[in-house]
Amino acid sequence: MTKHRMKYNIKSSGRFISLMIVLCLLLIPSGCAGSLDETEDDLSFMEQYEDGASNAEEVPADVDKTTIRLLFPGYQPRNWNAVKAEIEKRTRKTLNVSVEFKWKEQFSYISEIKTLQASNQSFDAFVIAAPDEAGPDFTKLARSGVLKDITYIFPESAPSLYKKYSNEELAYATIDNKLYAVPSLFMIAESPTIITSDSLLKKYKIDDITELEQYEEFLKKVKENEPTAIPGIDTSTFIASLPSVYGYAVTDERTMLVYKRDDPEMRLMAWEKTPEFYDTVSMFIGWFEKGYLKPPMSGEDYFKASSVLVGGFLAPPSKNAEKMTMSSTVGTTIEIGPVRVLRFYPDKKVQRSNPMGNYGVNGSFAFPKESKNTEMVLRFLEWVQLDRDNYNLVVNGIEGTDYVMNDGKPELPQGMNALSSSYMYWGG
Repeated sequence: MTKHRMKYNIKSSGRFISLMIVLCLLLIPSGCAGSLDETEDDLSFMEQYEDGASNAEEVPADVDKTTIRLLFPGYQPRNWNAVKAEIEKRTRKTLNVSVEFKWKEQFSYISEIKTLQASNQSFDAFVIAAPDEAGPDFTKLARSGVLKDITYIFPESAPSLYKKYSNEELAYATIDNKLYAVPSLFMIAESPTIITSDSLLKKYKIDDITELEQYEEFLKKVKENEPTAIPGIDTSTFIASLPSVYGYAVTDERTMLVYKRDDPEMRLMAWEKTPEFYDTVSMFIGWFEKGYLKPPMSGEDYFKASSVLVGGFLAPPSKNAEKMTMSSTVGTTIEIGPVRVLRFYPDKKVQRSNPMGNYGVNGSFAFPKESKNTEMVLRFLEWVQLDRDNYNLVVNGIEGTDYVMNDGKPELPQGMNALSSSYMYWGG
Protein backbone atom coordinates (compact mmCIF):
# COMPACT_ATOMS: atom_id res chain seq x y z
CA MET A 1 0.00 0.00 0.00
CA THR A 2 2.86 2.33 0.75
CA LYS A 3 4.55 3.58 -2.40
CA HIS A 4 6.91 6.20 -0.97
CA ARG A 5 10.59 5.33 -0.81
CA MET A 6 10.75 5.58 2.97
CA LYS A 7 11.18 1.98 4.07
CA TYR A 8 8.68 0.12 6.19
CA ASN A 9 8.38 -3.45 7.35
CA ILE A 10 5.55 -5.87 6.70
CA LYS A 11 4.19 -5.41 10.23
CA SER A 12 3.66 -1.69 9.73
CA SER A 13 2.03 -2.48 6.39
CA GLY A 14 -0.32 -4.88 8.17
CA ARG A 15 -1.26 -2.27 10.74
CA PHE A 16 -2.08 0.17 7.98
CA ILE A 17 -4.19 -2.40 6.15
CA SER A 18 -6.20 -2.83 9.35
CA LEU A 19 -6.50 0.94 9.57
CA MET A 20 -7.77 1.12 6.01
CA ILE A 21 -10.36 -1.59 6.61
CA VAL A 22 -11.74 0.16 9.67
CA LEU A 23 -11.82 3.57 8.01
CA CYS A 24 -13.56 2.35 4.87
CA LEU A 25 -16.23 0.71 7.01
CA LEU A 26 -16.46 3.72 9.29
CA LEU A 27 -17.05 5.98 6.32
CA ILE A 28 -19.95 3.96 4.90
CA PRO A 29 -22.02 4.82 2.89
CA SER A 30 -19.43 6.51 0.71
CA GLY A 31 -16.66 4.16 1.72
CA CYS A 32 -13.31 5.22 0.35
CA ALA A 33 -14.74 6.41 -2.93
CA GLY A 34 -14.84 10.04 -3.82
CA SER A 35 -14.53 12.76 -6.43
CA LEU A 36 -11.58 11.96 -8.67
CA ASP A 37 -9.97 13.70 -11.61
CA GLU A 38 -11.56 11.55 -14.26
CA THR A 39 -14.84 10.86 -12.44
CA GLU A 40 -15.87 14.10 -10.78
CA ASP A 41 -19.45 13.89 -11.96
CA ASP A 42 -19.83 10.11 -11.73
CA LEU A 43 -22.23 8.34 -9.43
CA SER A 44 -20.93 7.22 -6.08
CA PHE A 45 -19.62 3.66 -5.71
CA MET A 46 -22.87 2.22 -4.33
CA GLU A 47 -25.10 4.22 -6.69
CA GLN A 48 -23.51 2.50 -9.68
CA TYR A 49 -25.19 -0.79 -8.85
CA GLU A 50 -28.21 -1.76 -10.89
CA ASP A 51 -30.64 -3.86 -8.89
CA GLY A 52 -31.52 -7.07 -10.70
CA ALA A 53 -29.30 -6.19 -13.66
CA SER A 54 -27.93 -9.68 -14.27
CA ASN A 55 -29.31 -11.40 -17.36
CA ALA A 56 -28.18 -14.91 -16.43
CA GLU A 57 -30.28 -17.71 -17.89
CA GLU A 58 -32.09 -20.13 -15.59
CA VAL A 59 -30.23 -23.38 -14.90
CA PRO A 60 -32.16 -26.67 -15.31
CA ALA A 61 -33.04 -28.26 -11.96
CA ASP A 62 -31.12 -31.47 -12.70
CA VAL A 63 -27.76 -29.76 -13.34
CA ASP A 64 -25.14 -30.43 -10.66
CA LYS A 65 -23.75 -27.55 -8.64
CA THR A 66 -20.36 -26.14 -9.52
CA THR A 67 -18.08 -25.54 -6.54
CA ILE A 68 -16.00 -22.37 -6.78
CA ARG A 69 -13.13 -21.82 -4.36
CA LEU A 70 -11.91 -18.30 -3.61
CA LEU A 71 -9.03 -17.33 -1.31
CA PHE A 72 -8.99 -14.04 0.63
CA PRO A 73 -6.58 -12.32 3.01
CA GLY A 74 -8.02 -11.70 6.47
CA TYR A 75 -10.31 -13.68 8.74
CA GLN A 76 -13.53 -15.59 8.16
CA PRO A 77 -16.50 -13.24 8.66
CA ARG A 78 -18.52 -13.74 11.82
CA ASN A 79 -21.68 -14.79 10.01
CA TRP A 80 -20.13 -16.51 7.00
CA ASN A 81 -22.15 -19.74 7.16
CA ALA A 82 -25.42 -17.81 6.92
CA VAL A 83 -24.04 -15.66 4.10
CA LYS A 84 -22.85 -18.76 2.22
CA ALA A 85 -26.29 -20.36 2.51
CA GLU A 86 -28.00 -17.22 1.25
CA ILE A 87 -25.60 -16.87 -1.71
CA GLU A 88 -26.28 -20.45 -2.77
CA LYS A 89 -30.03 -19.95 -2.36
CA ARG A 90 -30.04 -16.82 -4.52
CA THR A 91 -27.85 -18.34 -7.26
CA ARG A 92 -29.65 -21.70 -7.44
CA LYS A 93 -31.70 -20.90 -10.54
CA THR A 94 -28.97 -19.03 -12.43
CA LEU A 95 -25.40 -19.96 -11.50
CA ASN A 96 -26.12 -22.95 -9.26
CA VAL A 97 -22.83 -22.67 -7.41
CA SER A 98 -21.50 -23.92 -4.11
CA VAL A 99 -19.14 -21.29 -2.72
CA GLU A 100 -16.11 -22.29 -0.71
CA PHE A 101 -14.37 -19.15 0.47
CA LYS A 102 -11.25 -19.40 2.61
CA TRP A 103 -9.36 -16.71 4.50
CA LYS A 104 -5.76 -16.58 5.66
CA GLU A 105 -4.21 -14.10 8.07
CA GLN A 106 -2.53 -11.27 6.12
CA PHE A 107 1.11 -12.32 6.48
CA SER A 108 0.43 -16.01 5.79
CA TYR A 109 -1.68 -15.06 2.79
CA ILE A 110 1.02 -12.86 1.28
CA SER A 111 3.63 -15.56 1.85
CA GLU A 112 1.47 -18.18 0.10
CA ILE A 113 0.77 -16.01 -2.94
CA LYS A 114 4.46 -15.09 -3.25
CA THR A 115 5.33 -18.78 -3.57
CA LEU A 116 2.38 -19.76 -5.74
CA GLN A 117 3.16 -22.82 -7.85
CA ALA A 118 1.12 -24.61 -10.49
CA SER A 119 1.22 -27.74 -8.33
CA ASN A 120 -0.24 -26.22 -5.15
CA GLN A 121 -3.27 -24.41 -6.58
CA SER A 122 -6.28 -25.56 -4.58
CA PHE A 123 -8.49 -22.55 -5.37
CA ASP A 124 -10.11 -21.01 -8.45
CA ALA A 125 -9.39 -17.35 -7.74
CA PHE A 126 -7.51 -15.28 -5.20
CA VAL A 127 -7.07 -11.64 -4.27
CA ILE A 128 -4.06 -9.87 -5.71
CA ALA A 129 -3.07 -6.23 -5.30
CA ALA A 130 -1.04 -3.45 -6.87
CA PRO A 131 2.75 -3.84 -6.73
CA ASP A 132 4.02 -3.32 -3.20
CA GLU A 133 7.39 -3.72 -1.51
CA ALA A 134 5.96 -6.21 0.98
CA GLY A 135 3.56 -8.05 -1.29
CA PRO A 136 3.68 -10.53 -4.17
CA ASP A 137 4.79 -9.21 -7.55
CA PHE A 138 1.79 -9.59 -9.85
CA THR A 139 3.99 -9.11 -12.93
CA LYS A 140 6.32 -11.95 -11.95
CA LEU A 141 3.40 -14.26 -11.18
CA ALA A 142 1.91 -13.62 -14.61
CA ARG A 143 5.20 -14.17 -16.42
CA SER A 144 6.02 -17.29 -14.41
CA GLY A 145 3.06 -19.07 -15.99
CA VAL A 146 0.99 -19.73 -12.85
CA LEU A 147 -1.84 -17.31 -13.76
CA LYS A 148 -4.55 -17.80 -16.38
CA ASP A 149 -4.81 -15.44 -19.33
CA ILE A 150 -8.40 -14.10 -19.21
CA THR A 151 -8.12 -11.74 -22.19
CA TYR A 152 -10.97 -13.51 -24.02
CA ILE A 153 -12.55 -15.44 -21.15
CA PHE A 154 -13.51 -12.31 -19.20
CA PRO A 155 -15.62 -10.51 -21.85
CA GLU A 156 -17.21 -13.79 -22.95
CA SER A 157 -18.13 -15.03 -19.45
CA ALA A 158 -19.08 -11.73 -17.79
CA PRO A 159 -19.81 -9.19 -20.55
CA SER A 160 -21.78 -6.77 -18.37
CA LEU A 161 -19.05 -6.68 -15.74
CA TYR A 162 -16.36 -6.31 -18.39
CA LYS A 163 -18.10 -3.22 -19.78
CA LYS A 164 -17.73 -1.47 -16.42
CA TYR A 165 -13.97 -1.14 -16.95
CA SER A 166 -12.14 1.43 -19.04
CA ASN A 167 -9.19 0.41 -21.19
CA GLU A 168 -6.94 2.31 -18.78
CA GLU A 169 -8.20 0.30 -15.79
CA LEU A 170 -7.72 -2.99 -17.61
CA ALA A 171 -4.21 -1.93 -18.61
CA TYR A 172 -3.14 -2.15 -14.95
CA ALA A 173 -4.07 -5.85 -15.00
CA THR A 174 -2.41 -6.52 -18.34
CA ILE A 175 1.07 -8.01 -18.72
CA ASP A 176 2.68 -8.42 -22.14
CA ASN A 177 -0.66 -7.67 -23.83
CA LYS A 178 -2.50 -10.35 -21.87
CA LEU A 179 -5.16 -9.70 -19.21
CA TYR A 180 -4.49 -11.60 -15.98
CA ALA A 181 -6.85 -10.07 -13.39
CA VAL A 182 -10.21 -8.44 -12.77
CA PRO A 183 -9.39 -5.03 -11.24
CA SER A 184 -11.26 -3.52 -8.32
CA LEU A 185 -14.26 -1.27 -8.90
CA PHE A 186 -13.89 0.23 -5.42
CA MET A 187 -12.11 3.54 -5.90
CA ILE A 188 -9.43 4.64 -3.47
CA ALA A 189 -7.59 7.91 -3.91
CA GLU A 190 -4.25 9.22 -2.77
CA SER A 191 -5.58 11.88 -0.44
CA PRO A 192 -3.67 13.36 2.53
CA THR A 193 -5.74 12.80 5.64
CA ILE A 194 -5.56 13.25 9.41
CA ILE A 195 -7.22 11.15 12.08
CA THR A 196 -7.26 13.24 15.23
CA SER A 197 -8.66 13.35 18.74
CA ASP A 198 -12.08 14.98 18.82
CA SER A 199 -11.61 16.03 22.46
CA LEU A 200 -8.39 17.91 21.65
CA LEU A 201 -10.01 19.68 18.72
CA LYS A 202 -12.84 20.80 20.98
CA LYS A 203 -10.48 21.78 23.79
CA TYR A 204 -8.54 24.14 21.54
CA LYS A 205 -11.64 25.30 19.65
CA ILE A 206 -10.40 23.98 16.31
CA ASP A 207 -13.28 23.38 13.91
CA ASP A 208 -11.28 21.94 11.03
CA ILE A 209 -7.73 21.33 9.82
CA THR A 210 -7.30 21.62 6.06
CA GLU A 211 -3.70 22.88 5.69
CA LEU A 212 -0.32 21.80 7.03
CA GLU A 213 0.21 25.18 8.66
CA GLN A 214 -3.01 24.72 10.66
CA TYR A 215 -1.88 21.27 11.65
CA GLU A 216 1.44 22.64 12.91
CA GLU A 217 -0.45 25.01 15.22
CA PHE A 218 -2.49 22.08 16.54
CA LEU A 219 0.67 20.02 17.15
CA LYS A 220 2.27 22.96 18.93
CA LYS A 221 -0.68 23.28 21.33
CA VAL A 222 -0.58 19.54 22.09
CA LYS A 223 3.17 19.67 22.74
CA GLU A 224 2.93 22.71 25.04
CA ASN A 225 -0.20 21.77 26.98
CA GLU A 226 -0.49 17.98 26.91
CA PRO A 227 2.81 16.67 28.36
CA THR A 228 1.53 13.10 28.69
CA ALA A 229 0.00 12.90 25.21
CA ILE A 230 1.75 10.99 22.45
CA PRO A 231 2.56 13.48 19.67
CA GLY A 232 1.23 13.16 16.18
CA ILE A 233 2.27 10.07 14.23
CA ASP A 234 3.72 10.39 10.73
CA THR A 235 3.37 7.59 8.18
CA SER A 236 5.11 7.43 4.82
CA THR A 237 1.75 6.92 3.13
CA PHE A 238 0.95 10.55 3.90
CA ILE A 239 3.86 12.07 1.97
CA ALA A 240 3.13 9.74 -0.94
CA SER A 241 -0.38 11.23 -1.13
CA LEU A 242 0.77 14.84 -1.61
CA PRO A 243 1.72 15.07 -5.33
CA SER A 244 -1.85 15.79 -6.47
CA VAL A 245 -2.14 18.58 -3.89
CA TYR A 246 0.81 20.30 -5.55
CA GLY A 247 -0.43 19.82 -9.09
CA TYR A 248 1.41 16.64 -10.05
CA ALA A 249 0.08 13.48 -11.67
CA VAL A 250 1.62 10.18 -10.60
CA THR A 251 2.47 7.88 -13.51
CA ASP A 252 3.98 5.02 -11.49
CA GLU A 253 2.96 4.51 -7.87
CA ARG A 254 5.83 2.13 -7.16
CA THR A 255 8.64 4.43 -8.34
CA MET A 256 6.67 7.64 -7.69
CA LEU A 257 7.41 9.18 -11.09
CA VAL A 258 5.37 12.35 -11.55
CA TYR A 259 4.80 15.18 -14.00
CA LYS A 260 3.20 18.61 -13.65
CA ARG A 261 -0.41 18.63 -14.82
CA ASP A 262 0.08 22.00 -16.51
CA ASP A 263 3.22 20.85 -18.35
CA PRO A 264 2.25 20.23 -22.01
CA GLU A 265 5.39 18.12 -22.48
CA MET A 266 4.55 15.93 -19.44
CA ARG A 267 8.21 15.77 -18.38
CA LEU A 268 8.75 13.00 -15.85
CA MET A 269 10.64 13.45 -12.60
CA ALA A 270 11.00 11.61 -9.34
CA TRP A 271 8.65 12.90 -6.63
CA GLU A 272 11.64 12.99 -4.26
CA LYS A 273 13.39 15.44 -6.62
CA THR A 274 10.63 18.06 -6.61
CA PRO A 275 10.88 21.26 -4.56
CA GLU A 276 7.51 20.50 -2.95
CA PHE A 277 8.78 17.18 -1.65
CA TYR A 278 11.88 18.87 -0.25
CA ASP A 279 9.87 21.61 1.45
CA THR A 280 7.41 19.12 2.98
CA VAL A 281 10.12 16.82 4.29
CA SER A 282 12.00 19.83 5.69
CA MET A 283 8.82 20.90 7.48
CA PHE A 284 8.38 17.41 8.91
CA ILE A 285 11.99 17.28 10.08
CA GLY A 286 11.38 20.53 11.93
CA TRP A 287 8.30 19.03 13.59
CA PHE A 288 10.26 15.97 14.65
CA GLU A 289 13.01 18.15 16.13
CA LYS A 290 10.43 20.15 18.09
CA GLY A 291 8.78 16.99 19.39
CA TYR A 292 5.54 17.59 17.51
CA LEU A 293 5.73 14.33 15.56
CA LYS A 294 7.19 10.90 16.11
CA PRO A 295 7.52 7.80 13.94
CA PRO A 296 5.21 4.89 14.76
CA MET A 297 7.43 2.78 17.02
CA SER A 298 4.68 0.38 18.06
CA GLY A 299 1.05 -0.42 17.37
CA GLU A 300 0.08 1.29 20.61
CA ASP A 301 1.35 4.59 19.20
CA TYR A 302 -1.17 4.43 16.36
CA PHE A 303 -4.03 3.93 18.75
CA LYS A 304 -3.11 6.46 21.45
CA ALA A 305 -1.56 9.32 19.47
CA SER A 306 -3.16 12.75 19.43
CA SER A 307 -3.30 12.45 15.63
CA VAL A 308 -2.17 10.20 12.80
CA LEU A 309 -1.29 11.32 9.29
CA VAL A 310 -2.32 8.85 6.60
CA GLY A 311 -2.78 8.66 2.86
CA GLY A 312 -4.33 6.19 0.49
CA PHE A 313 -8.05 6.86 0.74
CA LEU A 314 -10.43 9.73 0.22
CA ALA A 315 -12.09 10.68 3.47
CA PRO A 316 -15.16 12.87 3.12
CA PRO A 317 -14.79 15.96 5.31
CA SER A 318 -16.94 15.43 8.39
CA LYS A 319 -17.75 17.19 11.62
CA ASN A 320 -18.95 13.93 13.16
CA ALA A 321 -16.78 12.20 15.75
CA GLU A 322 -16.66 8.42 15.71
CA LYS A 323 -15.15 5.66 17.79
CA MET A 324 -12.90 3.17 16.02
CA THR A 325 -11.94 -0.36 16.90
CA MET A 326 -8.43 -1.12 15.70
CA SER A 327 -6.58 -4.43 15.49
CA SER A 328 -3.06 -4.69 16.88
CA THR A 329 -0.21 -6.76 15.45
CA VAL A 330 -0.78 -9.45 18.10
CA GLY A 331 -4.44 -9.93 17.24
CA THR A 332 -5.98 -7.90 20.08
CA THR A 333 -8.41 -5.06 19.52
CA ILE A 334 -8.29 -1.56 20.93
CA GLU A 335 -11.07 1.00 20.86
CA ILE A 336 -10.00 4.57 20.25
CA GLY A 337 -11.84 7.82 20.02
CA PRO A 338 -13.99 9.58 19.54
CA VAL A 339 -11.88 10.79 16.63
CA ARG A 340 -12.47 12.83 13.53
CA VAL A 341 -11.24 12.07 10.02
CA LEU A 342 -10.27 15.24 8.16
CA ARG A 343 -8.95 15.89 4.66
CA PHE A 344 -6.10 18.25 3.95
CA TYR A 345 -6.73 20.60 1.02
CA PRO A 346 -10.27 19.29 0.31
CA ASP A 347 -10.65 21.67 -2.65
CA LYS A 348 -7.78 20.03 -4.53
CA LYS A 349 -8.30 17.31 -7.09
CA VAL A 350 -7.06 13.86 -6.19
CA GLN A 351 -5.83 10.97 -8.30
CA ARG A 352 -7.29 7.50 -8.17
CA SER A 353 -4.91 4.86 -6.88
CA ASN A 354 -3.94 1.83 -8.94
CA PRO A 355 -7.23 -0.06 -9.61
CA MET A 356 -5.46 -3.32 -8.78
CA GLY A 357 -6.15 -2.21 -5.20
CA ASN A 358 -4.68 -3.50 -1.95
CA TYR A 359 -5.01 -6.47 0.37
CA GLY A 360 -7.91 -6.18 2.78
CA VAL A 361 -9.96 -3.41 1.19
CA ASN A 362 -10.28 -3.52 -2.59
CA GLY A 363 -8.03 -6.15 -4.11
CA SER A 364 -8.36 -7.55 -7.62
CA PHE A 365 -8.97 -11.17 -8.57
CA ALA A 366 -6.44 -13.35 -10.38
CA PHE A 367 -7.00 -16.92 -11.51
CA PRO A 368 -4.65 -19.92 -11.23
CA LYS A 369 -3.78 -21.36 -14.62
CA GLU A 370 -4.90 -24.87 -13.69
CA SER A 371 -8.38 -23.91 -12.46
CA LYS A 372 -11.27 -25.46 -14.40
CA ASN A 373 -13.85 -23.02 -13.03
CA THR A 374 -12.56 -19.62 -14.16
CA GLU A 375 -15.62 -18.92 -16.30
CA MET A 376 -17.98 -19.67 -13.42
CA VAL A 377 -16.01 -17.46 -11.02
CA LEU A 378 -16.23 -14.61 -13.51
CA ARG A 379 -19.98 -15.14 -13.82
CA PHE A 380 -20.22 -15.11 -10.02
CA LEU A 381 -18.28 -11.83 -9.81
CA GLU A 382 -20.68 -10.37 -12.35
CA TRP A 383 -23.61 -11.58 -10.22
CA VAL A 384 -22.09 -9.76 -7.24
CA GLN A 385 -21.19 -6.53 -9.00
CA LEU A 386 -24.39 -5.96 -10.98
CA ASP A 387 -26.87 -6.03 -8.13
CA ARG A 388 -26.82 -3.87 -5.00
CA ASP A 389 -28.44 -6.51 -2.77
CA ASN A 390 -26.03 -9.21 -3.94
CA TYR A 391 -23.08 -6.91 -3.34
CA ASN A 392 -24.25 -6.07 0.18
CA LEU A 393 -24.81 -9.75 0.95
CA VAL A 394 -21.31 -10.81 -0.09
CA VAL A 395 -19.40 -7.84 1.32
CA ASN A 396 -21.44 -6.92 4.41
CA GLY A 397 -23.48 -10.00 5.33
CA ILE A 398 -27.15 -10.51 6.19
CA GLU A 399 -29.31 -7.38 6.25
CA GLY A 400 -30.76 -6.71 9.69
CA THR A 401 -28.15 -8.87 11.39
CA ASP A 402 -24.79 -7.78 9.98
CA TYR A 403 -25.78 -4.41 8.59
CA VAL A 404 -28.78 -2.09 8.45
CA MET A 405 -29.86 0.25 5.69
CA ASN A 406 -29.88 3.96 6.49
CA ASP A 407 -31.06 6.32 3.76
CA GLY A 408 -30.38 3.62 1.20
CA LYS A 409 -26.85 2.89 2.40
CA PRO A 410 -25.47 0.04 4.57
CA GLU A 411 -24.30 0.77 8.12
CA LEU A 412 -23.14 -1.39 11.00
CA PRO A 413 -25.83 -2.06 13.63
CA GLN A 414 -25.63 -0.40 17.03
CA GLY A 415 -22.98 -2.04 19.19
CA MET A 416 -21.12 -3.72 16.31
CA ASN A 417 -17.67 -2.57 15.22
CA ALA A 418 -15.77 -3.20 12.02
CA LEU A 419 -13.65 -6.02 13.36
CA SER A 420 -16.62 -7.94 14.79
CA SER A 421 -18.71 -7.46 11.67
CA SER A 422 -19.21 -9.80 8.73
CA TYR A 423 -17.04 -7.68 6.42
CA MET A 424 -15.30 -10.18 4.16
CA TYR A 425 -12.01 -8.32 3.54
CA TRP A 426 -12.88 -7.30 0.00
CA GLY A 427 -14.83 -4.22 -0.93
CA GLY A 428 -15.70 -4.69 -4.58
